[in-house]
Amino acid sequence: MLRQYNKVIIFDWDDTICPSSFVDQYKIDNFKDLPLHYKNLFNEIGKCAEKCLEAATQYGEVIIITNSDDGWVKYSAERYVPNLLPVIPKYRIVSARTRYERFYPGQPLCWKAAAFAHEVNELFVKDLDEQVIRERKGSDDSDRMNESLDSMVSTDESSVGSANSSFEMEEDSGPM
Repeated sequence: MLRQYNKVIIFDWDDTICPSSFVDQYKIDNFKDLPLHYKNLFNEIGKCAEKCLEAATQYGEVIIITNSDDGWVKYSAERYVPNLLPVIPKYRIVSARTRYERFYPGQPLCWKAAAFAHEVNELFVKDLDEQVIRERKGSDDSDRMNESLDSMVSTDESSVGSANSSFEMEEDSGPM
């Protein structure tokens, strides 16, 4: 299946969509505990975030990245911006901490940078693979050439974006 877009729009969850620092600073445990004027503000934050996320989908794939653990986006939406609960399942959620803390212990900026870089790289690799497929389908090359291309392009997760450096050549059939 070909992707409709070759762009990705990445949103940070904490303090971009969810007012995490505010709820931490004022030790707010739950949306229900907020005074009415804050409930109204948090509802407005949710509405604006929903519109922004939806508008972004017109330009590319939308991904939400958090530096917290897996499940934090849903948990914090439930507690602080509950009107986003039906919205967030539409988007891919990435926990930078869960994926990268073991590689960069105690370095949350590195977790997030690695997550952003990975998501952009994934998009680039998928687009490159799709371009190769489109070009192969549009050419009159032999099946043998297509098989050679298949053996050279690697898509396993351990070598995303790399090409296999070894391939077989038939015995010399001419000058060279």
